[in-house]
Amino acid sequence: MPEEEVAVSEEDDKNKPSKPNKKKSKIILFSAISVLILIIAGSVFFFLLSLKNKDKRLNKDTTSIERKLKKNAIQEPELELMIKRADSLYAKGKHSEALKLYDKIATHSKAISNYNLGVAQYKQKNYKEAINSFKKTMNDFEHITVSAINASVCAYELKDKNLFNYYLALAQSTLPKDVNDPLYSYYYALVHYYKQDYFEALAALNKQSSNFYQKEKEHLKAKILTFLGDYPSAIDALEKQKDPEDSLNLGLMYANIGEYSMAIPKLELANEYKTNPLVSKMALGLIYLKQSKFANAGVNLKEAYDEYGEKAINLFPINVHLKKSLFDINEAQKAFKNSFKFDDKIIYSLIFNFAPYKIYNASLTINSIRKGSTNIHISDYKEAKKYLNSSVDRSNANKLLTKSVKMILAHQIQPANKLLQKLAKQNKDHPIIHYNLGLSYAQLKNFKKANKHFSKAYYLDSTNYLSAIFAIMSADIIEKDRGKFKEIVLENLKQDELGRSRSINQNIIPKILFDYLDSKTNNGIEWAEEDKADTPFTAVLEVLFAKLSGDEKLILRKTKKLKRIAPTSLLAHLIYIEANFSELGPKTFANQIIKYFYKNDINIQDFYYGSYITQDLYIYFHQLMGKLYPLKEKLQKKLQKEIHNPIGIIRALALTSLYGKHFEESYSLFNTLIDKYKQRDSEMLFLAAVASMSADHKANAIALLELSKLKNNRNKESRYGLALLYMEVKNYSAANIQLSRIKNDSRFRSKFFDFSVDNRE
Repeated sequence: MPEEEVAVSEEDDKNKPSKPNKKKSKIILFSAISVLILIIAGSVFFFLLSLKNKDKRLNKDTTSIERKLKKNAIQEPELELMIKRADSLYAKGKHSEALKLYDKIATHSKAISNYNLGVAQYKQKNYKEAINSFKKTMNDFEHITVSAINASVCAYELKDKNLFNYYLALAQSTLPKDVNDPLYSYYYALVHYYKQDYFEALAALNKQSSNFYQKEKEHLKAKILTFLGDYPSAIDALEKQKDPEDSLNLGLMYANIGEYSMAIPKLELANEYKTNPLVSKMALGLIYLKQSKFANAGVNLKEAYDEYGEKAINLFPINVHLKKSLFDINEAQKAFKNSFKFDDKIIYSLIFNFAPYKIYNASLTINSIRKGSTNIHISDYKEAKKYLNSSVDRSNANKLLTKSVKMILAHQIQPANKLLQKLAKQNKDHPIIHYNLGLSYAQLKNFKKANKHFSKAYYLDSTNYLSAIFAIMSADIIEKDRGKFKEIVLENLKQDELGRSRSINQNIIPKILFDYLDSKTNNGIEWAEEDKADTPFTAVLEVLFAKLSGDEKLILRKTKKLKRIAPTSLLAHLIYIEANFSELGPKTFANQIIKYFYKNDINIQDFYYGSYITQDLYIYFHQLMGKLYPLKEKLQKKLQKEIHNPIGIIRALALTSLYGKHFEESYSLFNTLIDKYKQRDSEMLFLAAVASMSADHKANAIALLELSKLKNNRNKESRYGLALLYMEVKNYSAANIQLSRIKNDSRFRSKFFDFSVDNRE
C-alpha cells in the first residue's frame, strides 16, 4: 500500500473525501492545539510476504506454489524460485506442467510490475497514473483488495470523493475472498479506517490474523487511537516500536496529555533526525512556553520563522485567553493550595503590610534650633538664619508627616501616599519621609517606586537598616540586581557594633531578615520564641518564621497570636483562616471561611482603603466561597457614598467584576482608574490589560501591556502576555523580543495568561 505521508493534513478541505471528520482530524496539543501528526498507516506495502525456510523452497511442488499464487501472498524472491522450478520441470521433460507454471508466472509478474509501478507513481505524487497502474493489476484479477485500497488513497489525494468511495467499496466487496490471507485483518482494518468505522478497524487490529507488518499495524492502531482521543494507548502502541522515526508523533502525543517533560526529549530527537523540522521546532517552542523556558521557546520559534516564514506563522495560529482558574469557582478551589504558597512575593508583601511607619526624629529639629541660636550669639546671622529656616521647614514637614501616619492608621493609604509624595518633593533629604513613602508604595504594590524610596531613605540614614532590608525585598520582587547594595548593607552591619549585638533590640530584626535574604537562613525561629515587646510587625514575622520551619503546631499558635495582637487587621484574620483551614478539601475549606466570617465581627475598612494584598486576598476568599456577587453589591453601595477616597473601592469593584465575569464593567472601571484618577503604575496598567482581554479588547490589551512594561520593564506577566498576543497577531519578531527578556525562569507561572491553537477553519 502507498505510504500515507500525512495522516492528519491541514490541507484537507471540504472537497476531499472525508477521512475522519473535521473535529476528530485535529489532534489536540496542550488541550487545544491542532497539529500535524505523522503516523504512518502502512509502509510501502507490496502485498508480498516474507517466507521462512528459503533453502527448502525448491522442494515444494507446483501445486503448493499455485496455491500461494491464488492467495496473492507471494514475494518477489519466491517468484524467482518459481521460475527456477519451472525451468527444472521443463528440463526434466515435464513440458505441460512447466508451461502452465510459466503462464501463471507471466500473469503474476505483470501484476507485480504494475503494482510496484503504482506505488512508485504514488510516491512521486502522480496519482492519476498510479490509479491506472493499480487498475491494471486488478484487471488481471490479481491483488484486488490491496490495489483497490491504494487506488482509493490516490483518489483521496486527488480530492475525488466519488472515485474514493468507489474503490473503497470495491476493496470492501473483495475482502471476503481474502479471509484466509495472513494479512486479512490488516486489509480489514484499513478499509474500515477509511470508512471512518474506527472501532471496527481497532477491533481487527486487536485480533490480528498474523504477525506480519507489525510495525505498520501498530502505527495504524496508534493513529486510530489518536483520533478517538485515547492518547495514552496510542503512545503505548508507538513506544512498542522503539523507532526514532516515531519521535515526532510521540512528542506531540505526550504534549497532548500534559507530559511536557516526556514530550521535549522526543521532539528534540525529531529535530535531530530532521523529522519535519518545521513541526518539531514550532511544537518545541510552544511546549517550552508551557514549561517557562521562555528563551528556548523564543529561539525555536524564531528559527522556524526565519527558515519557513509564512508556513511557520500559519502552522499553529494561537488564540490567547485568560486562565479558567480566574473565573471558575471549581478551578479556583483546585488551584487554591498552589496559588497561596508562601513564596517570596507573598512573604515580602505580608511584611510590608505590618511594618511600622516612622514618626519624625524630634532631636534633629531641636539640634537645628540650637545651632541657629548659637550662631545668633556669635553674630553669624546668615548661618543662624539657615539653621532656623531649616528647623521651621523640618517642623512643618514633621507636622505633615504625623498627619500622613494618622491617615494610614485610619486605613487611608491612598491619601497618605499622595501627601507623602508631596512631602518628598519638598524635603528631598528627609529619610523618614522617604521610608514611609516607600512603605506606602509597597502596600499599594508599586514595588518599583517603593524600592527607589527605601534605597534613598537608607542612603540618607545608614543606621536605618529596616530601610535597607525593605529596599532589598522590593528589588527582589521587581528582579532588580541588588548585589552591590547588599554588599554595602552587609559591610555596614559588620562595622556597626549595634548590628552585631543581640542585646540591642532595634537591629535584631534587620539582622535576622538580612540573613534570610542573604542565604535563606531561618535564624528567626529562635528569636520568635524569645520574650520581647509584641507588635503586629513582630507577630507577623513570627508567623513567617514558623511557616519557614514547617512546624504546623507552631504555625497555628503564631497565627492565633497575630490575630490576638492585631484584632482589627483584616489581613491577620485571612492569614489565620489560611493556616487553620487550608488543609481541608476545597469545598470544606470554602464552608469554613463562610462560617468564620459569619461568627467573627471583622472590620473590613482595610478591604476598602488598606493594602492591596489585603484587598486581593479578601476578594479571592469570596471567590472560593462563591460569594462574589454579594461582595460586588456591597462595593457598589459603598462607592455611591464615598466622595473623598474612592480609588481602593473602584479597584476592588473592578477586580470583583472581573472574577465574577462582568467583563465590560471591569474594563470600564479600570479605565476610570487610569484616565480619571491617574493610577498608572505597572500593576494597575497590567490589571487593566487583563480586564481588556476579558472583554475581548485585545488591541487595547496590547497597548496597556506595553505601558505596563515601560513602567516596570521587569514585569514578567506583562512581557509574557505581550509575547502571546504578538504571536496571536503573527508578529513573531516582537514576541521573541519579549520572551528573550523573560529568559528561562521555572519559578514563573503566569497567573493570568494561557494559549491554545485556534481550531477554526
